[in-house]
Amino acid sequence: MDRELSGWDAVVLSVRAFLGNFFGVLALVILIMFLSLLSLLACYVGVFFFMPVSMAMTMAAYRQVFPELESPLERLRDFDVGDDLPPPLKWSQPTSTDITSAPQ
Repeated sequence: MDRELSGWDAVVLSVRAFLGNFFGVLALVILIMFLSLLSLLACYVGVFFFMPVSMAMTMAAYRQVFPELESPLERLRDFDVGDDLPPPLKWSQPTSTDITSAPQ
């Protein structure tokens, strides 16, 4: 999704990135497993605090390997709704079946 690659190309790229950063990935997995174990020892209360932290750690590692191509603000700036939608005022116009516009 991030790079707009086909399925096979994404798998190949992921394997290359994993093999290129093998020891970093291994250290991250060991650290997350150790911290998860510590959070489980706190009667599962620590898991609720550690889960977001582990997701943030994984996302930070992902962004170090695969930097963002363009910022979300640039994507929003280029977003175009299109001209085929009617303006909002036309949506609120009363129709002939409206009670207020019926002849008296």
